[in-house]
Amino acid sequence: YIPEAIVPQKEKVNTNAHLSVDASIYGTYDAAAGELPSANITIGIPHSYIGFKGRKEKIKDLHLNATYHFRGDNPDSNMVRINSFGIDGTGITAKTDGTIKDLMEDPYINLNFGGYLNLDSALQILPAGTDIYGSGIVEASVDVKSRLSNLTPYNLAKTNLKGNIKAKNINAGIPSKKIYCTLYGGEIKAGSAANTHDTTIKAGTRMIGLYINIDSTYIRYADSLIVKGRSIKFNGHNEASLFDTTSKVVKPFNGTLSASSFELRGADSTTLAVRSTTNKFSILPHKGNMEIPSIHLNSNSRRILFRQDVNFISVTNGTFDLQAHRNDAETKMRET
Repeated sequence: YIPEAIVPQKEKVNTNAHLSVDASIYGTYDAAAGELPSANITIGIPHSYIGFKGRKEKIKDLHLNATYHFRGDNPDSNMVRINSFGIDGTGITAKTDGTIKDLMEDPYINLNFGGYLNLDSALQILPAGTDIYGSGIVEASVDVKSRLSNLTPYNLAKTNLKGNIKAKNINAGIPSKKIYCTLYGGEIKAGSAANTHDTTIKAGTRMIGLYINIDSTYIRYADSLIVKGRSIKFNGHNEASLFDTTSKVVKPFNGTLSASSFELRGADSTTLAVRSTTNKFSILPHKGNMEIPSIHLNSNSRRILFRQDVNFISVTNGTFDLQAHRNDAETKMRET
């Protein structure tokens, strides 16, 4: 039984895929010592095809080979190994491999993923009449090395993550929902590593970095929101333990944001537009008290425009530099 939520229109699915399980169990069960027999279990999907009836295009190759190893005399050595998982079809390829260890304790994950998507071709696999259109190319790669317990915002400092997504000439939409998106050249990079460059942050500190580069984009959601932009770049990094609530010390966060043009328009015609803008920001612990944030923002824009109803504000060649921090003495007086 396959739920409809997982495979829509499942009655139209055409495939020769099947799941195979091969298990070998050896040894004895010792109730007194609490020792289990050892086992090797292989789960696989042999090279198969999958598609929808009435559609010529399909996933030509879907396969999985994974093994589970368990040693009765050493339960901590149990491990799942994904030898190979792959999808290869019209306009789509994806592959994953890696291991998951220490399943009985705090699993350690070591996985690699790579994928390629040609929207124009891949959408031809879906059932006829699907209310989605699209064209363009997306490529992605992800590498994860981490304990499962660390894959939370609070413990990212302890992980090793690398991810990259590239998009080219994207034109997609869901007409029934009035959702439309174009993206002509875009890249997102994210990862964690030890600090070796930022002199405002202690060398060796675990950092989370994010880089975004967009050549041109247009996004519309019905009549509620329109976003347009050109040459948008964001580069930011912060101490990986940013969300750690066990310490009151301010976690550093530095970055830059620039765009040759950016426009945000709401349902009531409220509009914010910026031209040729460069912004640098930082949030650092105050030198006098590490628990007080010191904020610095430097902004330069050739033009800023804000409009709401009959109100209109325009600034040309605007520059401002803001530095601020909380007055701790005043705050304590208010608390008392």
